[in-house]
Amino acid sequence: MRTILTITILGTLLGSVLAAELRIRGLKALSESQALDIIGGRLASIKSRPASPARADDAAFILERLLKKSGFTHAEVDWSLEGKRAIVLTVKEGRQSLLGEISVQGMPPGKTSTELSKQFRSAHDSNRQLSSETPYLPESNTQGLANATQYLQSIAYWDATVELISAKQDDSTDLIHVSLLAKPGAHYQLAAPRVQVAGISQPEIETRLASIEGKPATTIEVRRARRIVEQYYLNEGHQLAAVEMFPSYANDRLSILFRVTPGRSYTVGEIEVAGTQKVHKHALDRRFEEFHGQQFRAGEFEDEIRRIYNTGAFESVRLESSPQDDDTIDLTIRVKEAKPDGYYTYGGVGSLEGPLLGAGYYHRNILGNLWNFSSGLEVSGIGLLGDVRVTEPWFLGQNLRFTTRAYANTRSYDGYDKSEVGGGVELGWNLGKHYSSNLSFYNSYIETSADGIDPSELGPSYYFIHRLSFDQSIDHRNNSLLPTDGYFIQLKNELGLSFYNESVSYFRTDARFSTYQPVSEESHIAFNLQAGMIIPSGKSQNLPIDLRYFLGGASTVRSFPERELGPSSNGYPRGGEAYWSANLEYIHTLKGLLRGIAFFDAGNLNENYEDFGSGRTNIAAGVGLRFDLPIGPVRLEYGHNLNPDDGDPSGALHFAIGTTF
Repeated sequence: MRTILTITILGTLLGSVLAAELRIRGLKALSESQALDIIGGRLASIKSRPASPARADDAAFILERLLKKSGFTHAEVDWSLEGKRAIVLTVKEGRQSLLGEISVQGMPPGKTSTELSKQFRSAHDSNRQLSSETPYLPESNTQGLANATQYLQSIAYWDATVELISAKQDDSTDLIHVSLLAKPGAHYQLAAPRVQVAGISQPEIETRLASIEGKPATTIEVRRARRIVEQYYLNEGHQLAAVEMFPSYANDRLSILFRVTPGRSYTVGEIEVAGTQKVHKHALDRRFEEFHGQQFRAGEFEDEIRRIYNTGAFESVRLESSPQDDDTIDLTIRVKEAKPDGYYTYGGVGSLEGPLLGAGYYHRNILGNLWNFSSGLEVSGIGLLGDVRVTEPWFLGQNLRFTTRAYANTRSYDGYDKSEVGGGVELGWNLGKHYSSNLSFYNSYIETSADGIDPSELGPSYYFIHRLSFDQSIDHRNNSLLPTDGYFIQLKNELGLSFYNESVSYFRTDARFSTYQPVSEESHIAFNLQAGMIIPSGKSQNLPIDLRYFLGGASTVRSFPERELGPSSNGYPRGGEAYWSANLEYIHTLKGLLRGIAFFDAGNLNENYEDFGSGRTNIAAGVGLRFDLPIGPVRLEYGHNLNPDDGDPSGALHFAIGTTF
């Protein structure tokens, strides 16, 4: 054994002594050391053995092949041996062909033409090894044209072809400039998809697919249609459903027939929750008790898993299934807990608040019951805000969010100051994926003081108020923070009661409708209409100023600074009892996350609710820039006043974070 080990060690030492040394001469595109770093892995077996003519010839072949794939189409590499150990490779590079500009004919300038160029270039980019520049290889053109054609087909040009017109070399730069001809053909739209099971149509699922009819027949929409069909049968308990898709093309319409083999359905058997540590296991077990013995519907479990994940207490939640021979299915909900608590800070600036800075503490798993505790303090240019709340995500074991909250704030507005302390409870619930509602009851104590405005315009300078509110919303937007498609409807009703000053009591109602419609891949339009009215129980002139509406600013009529549209006192806004505003926006992608916007705003604020809808309509037009972030867009916008009255501003500049509506 010792003899074998000794021979092995000696053989290794001898091999390292006799291993070939590789030298490269004549390279101009990069240094010898850079070349050896790039191709070192390919030559490892050659360099680890003694030099020989056969190994030298192999090394020359490898380097020459690499140079040709890098655009040196006429490169030559010769070899020679120096002494017993050195392999010398002598390079004649010749000219390097690099891919230059790619022009596209047959399509108007814009995103589609740019993307076609990128798709063609991507085939040549795969050959980029010796430098950051893209080499031009004629043999890569076929794949480049295929990439460009597939892109056109993916955006509903299913008859499209892309051809190479020319590839001309610029003698002064060695760049090969390419010209492509796109023949897009018809732009297909989707016909109403059909669904069959054993040759029988399925009207219920076809009704769900009806919204797809008339949309561009892009691969995204086709895949969405397939997912709708697959998800439907999965939700109906057919865990192993098979869906086949048969497309047909006629008269610029793409018709899709889905043939479905539902397969077996299952009854829920054993359910196990695994992975809990600090979370009490029973807090999750009770979420799944009602499913035992029921038909397995994957969608119902996915909804429940989504609710569990949304508590914030888990890093991941996933469903594992195990079908059994007796048509039951055993399920495991495997969770991985996240760090339950933490601190956060944030900062920003706004047209109304000025600079602001906030900090807080949260805990997502109070007492192991998944109760959510949060607290925060915010300091801004107009005051302070403190807030503490605890939310139970499943009140009474139901899908009800029960929140208790206490808060205090101070605000310094133009003309008056306000301070408020209060607390209350909220009960929220969802019906389906799109409808949500919230019922709340709050008690508050408010004090106001004049700071420029006529004190008689304040209403009561202090009062207690009890608020009962009911809010409802229907949300069909594709993204709540950065919507580009869909619509949103909201209705809020609030009853305010004061048993100490009846002039403070009121009824308030607010409504909003927003819709978003894509225009092209790069742009969309958005429209918003909102209105509100507060009806006092006593004399309207005694309604507290902080209960009134204020109009103007980054989310209403943008030709006015924040809160400055409407009635005033001593030059300070005094608010009103009814308002309406409308916004129309055109948003276009400029580059990356940067968007340009053009908008029209209109609105009016009435001093008395009886005058709602009457009076002069204030109209604004403007432009702006937006930078889309995950937290919402950062906006810089200017609104110009198209019909200013005496004393009205000519326009206003706004900086804000978040969508207009």
